[in-house]
Amino acid sequence: MTVKTETNFYKNVKKLLENGDDKFIVTRIESYATPGFPDCIIYHNDLGFFTIELKVVQRSKRGIGKVLISPLQAAWHLLHVMHGAPVYILVYDPGNKVVNLFGGDKLPKLRKLHFLANSPSPSPGQNDKNQVGGQPHSGPSSICSASNFS
Repeated sequence: MTVKTETNFYKNVKKLLENGDDKFIVTRIESYATPGFPDCIIYHNDLGFFTIELKVVQRSKRGIGKVLISPLQAAWHLLHVMHGAPVYILVYDPGNKVVNLFGGDKLPKLRKLHFLANSPSPSPGQNDKNQVGGQPHSGPSSICSASNFS
């Protein structure tokens, strides 16, 4: 049986967060009752609860990468962002060995972006041509390092 890349990504995130200096509790959620619910709910004593949707960039034969987000995932994130809930999308680009954290409010733009080979995957909103360029999100992305996902 083959293990999916997203499953390995989750295992690495969980290990890094639960074994790091700051202790987090990471729980994976597989919900068929609530379609679109994020992959993980995470708790930290100082930060409280927040959710993270894990995504792995999928590349075409030409090297153009996309993040696949379902309409139900988009709806869930946008509803919670509108109410001020802390929701995030953690994107791993195995081709570039880059991990970036995006706020849930970036999800509509993230769905349309292309991740270019041999280029870091920065935050949406800095390039209007549907190609990712610039610097990564500087928020809570310090929870993991891309070098731990290779």
